[in-house]
Amino acid sequence: MIDFDRLLALLEAGDDLSLIKATEVLNAIMPDFGATLDPNSTLAPQSPTFAIQLSRLISNDSPLSEPQKEQLEPFLNSLIEASSSKVSTIDQANEDLGTDSHVIERELANRNFDDTLAITRFLAEGGLGKVWVAKDHAVQREIVLKQLRDTSAGDTTKDRFLHEAQVTAGLEHPNIVPVYGLNADIEGQPYYTMKYVRGDTFADMIQRHHEGSDHESDLNKLFDVFQHICNAVAYAHSRGIIHRDLKPENIAIGEFGEVLVLDWGLAKRLSGHEATSTDKEPTQAHDQSRQGRVMGTPNYMAPEQARGATDEMDERTDIYALGAILFEILTGRPPRYKGDRAKEIRTVLNDIQAGHIPLARELRPSVPKRLESICTKALERSAAQRYQTVRDLRNDLMAFRNYLPITAHQESFIDRTKRLMARHRLITSVILIAAIIFAGGSLGYTLFEGYAHNTAKLANKQINSLSTSTAQKHAETI
Repeated sequence: MIDFDRLLALLEAGDDLSLIKATEVLNAIMPDFGATLDPNSTLAPQSPTFAIQLSRLISNDSPLSEPQKEQLEPFLNSLIEASSSKVSTIDQANEDLGTDSHVIERELANRNFDDTLAITRFLAEGGLGKVWVAKDHAVQREIVLKQLRDTSAGDTTKDRFLHEAQVTAGLEHPNIVPVYGLNADIEGQPYYTMKYVRGDTFADMIQRHHEGSDHESDLNKLFDVFQHICNAVAYAHSRGIIHRDLKPENIAIGEFGEVLVLDWGLAKRLSGHEATSTDKEPTQAHDQSRQGRVMGTPNYMAPEQARGATDEMDERTDIYALGAILFEILTGRPPRYKGDRAKEIRTVLNDIQAGHIPLARELRPSVPKRLESICTKALERSAAQRYQTVRDLRNDLMAFRNYLPITAHQESFIDRTKRLMARHRLITSVILIAAIIFAGGSLGYTLFEGYAHNTAKLANKQINSLSTSTAQKHAETI
């Protein structure tokens, strides 16, 4: 039986101890409809994933009554609002926390890192950790340092944090952010360091393109970035790792065009792939990918991910997310919007599971049909109907850009003719010019021939007339 009154009282209290106790109550509720919660989690507003889980309490399959859902909804709405307003950019972070040394000292009290590292400013905060910019005096360069957000986190949360660091470190690819080191502070709390990328996110680049404020970000440049993302994800898949949280916000674009896939915190190792010495897997007891848990970003989730069907997730789950990113490149928005209310989040998840997403041309009719077909195939509800590998998706996009046939689109004779004309523009132009010249020459010759014929006819007529006149005059003289 659900002790709803106790749950509501704990949520309203809001202190850390009450929230931990509320988590215990929720863990007793969730299994009733196939979901579980991290026993070491608390109802922290900084955790969007936890907000998604809580939204299930007011869904259709929730064990709560309608009056109970109505009582719980205001709390969930405030939680989601808090999670959506968390610090996410450098400017916001520095504005909120500042770079003053006293602020840094207060935030890092009792957190002693390596002697060679000096924290310079706050960068961002996520569900698992806080991110700082630091100076590594040993090699004289700026780096990023990520530490656990909650110093009292349990073993499961720590294991997830270590998993993220180890997975990222094991993926050595030009388009995946490199990890420099993994260490622990004086209290034994883990932290790791990685490359500091100066620049924007892919989300910023897409937004500028569709707002028309960045003339340099034409569609081809967005496609170039997308293909770099595909290369990184294809490499991770070859190592048996799926990302599960691909989105434009998790793609860093450096000042000199670098493209780096970030945030591998939800990465999962596929069965049949063993961890190497540089790519270790957390123990099974601490695996965060339990069946029934909805983890990720709703706008980019595949249907199996929206169901929390962990055992169904594979490379094609990431391919769906790539399709959602491509959709956003083409239209300026993801296939589905995430609402600000808990019920709207549940609606988005239900729509994704049902395959209710618009076509790209419905939002932007100027999108070429062949390009829409690529996007639609990547976003198929059934994983079996999607591209089966990232390379297949990337190759179709490259074929489109080079006016070659693509696997996602059955072209008609007219479509094929248009594609060939676009591919062979120079030859088409030469043929067209030659045709115009030939047509012009033929017309000119015809006109000239007609003119010459008429002129000759007129001359003959004049000669005949003159001859007749001369003969008449001669006859009169005689």
